[in-house]
Amino acid sequence: MIFKFLLRGGAFLSLILSPVLTVVGANSPQTTVLEPTPPAVPARLSVREAARITVQNNPQLKQSRVTYLASKSGLASARDLSTTSLFAGISRAGVGSSGNQTSARTGGQFTWQRRGGDELSATVVPASTSSLNSNLQLQYRRPFVRASGSLGQANVSITSAEYDLVSQDNQLYLARQNAVQETVRSYFQAVRARDLIAVSESDVGIAKETVRIASRKLEEGLIAEIEVSRAKIQLAQSEDNLIQRKRAQRDALDALLLSMGLKVGQSPELIDTAPSERITVDVNSLLEEALANRKDLLVEEVAIKRQELELRISGNELRPSVDLVADYTKAGLGISGANTYSAQSVWSAGIDYSLPIGSVSRKERRSIAQRNLEQLYVDKEFRRQRIKNEVLAAARTLEAAGASLDIFKNDLSVAEENLKLAQRMVEEGLVSNRDVLEAQVALTRTRSSLLSAQIDYYLALIDLKKAVGRDLAGEMTS
Repeated sequence: MIFKFLLRGGAFLSLILSPVLTVVGANSPQTTVLEPTPPAVPARLSVREAARITVQNNPQLKQSRVTYLASKSGLASARDLSTTSLFAGISRAGVGSSGNQTSARTGGQFTWQRRGGDELSATVVPASTSSLNSNLQLQYRRPFVRASGSLGQANVSITSAEYDLVSQDNQLYLARQNAVQETVRSYFQAVRARDLIAVSESDVGIAKETVRIASRKLEEGLIAEIEVSRAKIQLAQSEDNLIQRKRAQRDALDALLLSMGLKVGQSPELIDTAPSERITVDVNSLLEEALANRKDLLVEEVAIKRQELELRISGNELRPSVDLVADYTKAGLGISGANTYSAQSVWSAGIDYSLPIGSVSRKERRSIAQRNLEQLYVDKEFRRQRIKNEVLAAARTLEAAGASLDIFKNDLSVAEENLKLAQRMVEEGLVSNRDVLEAQVALTRTRSSLLSAQIDYYLALIDLKKAVGRDLAGEMTS
């Protein structure tokens, strides 16, 4: 008997579950995730190409993009206001002294909501066995006071998801700005380190020439041996400085590759130099542009809107609820395995009223929402002041970098002339070798400072554009 029951029950359940399992299997694809391989760096790398690779490959930026896509999926899920499911089951139960009873059923369920709060659910059981009749059941609820209209559960979920998507979109933009800014800065830091190597190599060449001249003059008895020693010490210092700058250039290049999301240790040729473009700054117009364009200020505004919604929800929870409810059931629908068959309909409709009394948690939730909203207004104003400070500081930095650039340009010609003059006077025996060494140090320092000032000016310009809220990623990748 047990074997016959299992055989019959299993065959019936297989018949019921077969289409359900087919649908489930069709909608459950096997997904294989492959580990991504970072692209190779081009042999000749421009700053625009570096920015383009960064936008596609920077790990932090990819994480921000994943978060944004998750918010997008959350909004799509929130907007899906209907669900459909199929079910099937088989059971065996004992009821008092009447013996054991086997029952099986299969059917489907559908639920639907409106953004304003209306809910409708329908359950259909077209096939059943034993004394479990097939049936159709409909349930409907419509709120009138609480959780209705714009504060309906579905509408709140959709609105919250929309706010979250806007916020994540702005956060993705900010992450892209930061990634591109870091790459541009790293690129020109590597350019600076490379160009400083050329300055050091020139310095070593000058130092070697100074040692040669000093050695010749010592052989001719024109100078003391200490002059040669000084020249050799200067040469050693120049060679050591060259070694340090080569190490710094390797470190700067690896930092660039890391900001791009590439494997470190590669050696691309950097083909761009810092542009010599000079601009005139109108601080007042830049401040207006920053307050209109900065995405982080928009993030603060979205946070305020979300908190205002939370305040409305928490206040609405203190109100009574009045809901229209209706229910309809038709038993004996379709196929029944029972020996007797009967069909009957039952319906009901009415009004549900609920009044919250003495709810501390609801009152505290409203108080918390009020305090959080007040703090967000404070944060927004503080953000505005921070933006103004960033713009003013970036403008002053750009102005100072421009002034330094002009000074070092003038100093370079003076330093070159001083070195030539010192070398000629040493040749004529008018001054000691110390003057040449000092002039050499001054020239090397001026050349290094001029290179740094050119790059500092351009990076200060990039910082100012970012502070104002201009699209660095679009500008650098177009």
